[in-house]
Amino acid sequence: MRIVPIDLNRTQKQGVANPNPTDDNRWAIGTPLQIRWEERKGAQRQIRVLLMDVQKSALWVKSERAIAAGTLVNLYTAESVPIGRASVRECTTRAMDYSIGLYLPGRSTPDL
Repeated sequence: MRIVPIDLNRTQKQGVANPNPTDDNRWAIGTPLQIRWEERKGAQRQIRVLLMDVQKSALWVKSERAIAAGTLVNLYTAESVPIGRASVRECTTRAMDYSIGLYLPGRSTPDL
């Protein structure tokens, strides 16, 4: 499995994914991503989200569906390239959508 790292540099145009992310490792605000997870009864779930903010060890995404805090998820690009694992730290309502805070362990932090 190839993992695509995310950098904090936001110099790209909004909503445009880096065509070769392994060379530059940057993601633009507004980039579409996929989140996949497994619910308690084994049901596999998947939603498309938009990247809204990138912080040192967190991502904020906008979603049409809520995900419970504490849920472990797998992140993918819109083209299904794996990015890594994350933990949902917060999910709040924003008008008709949800704002989801995802914690991504740093390189020095043990993997989830």
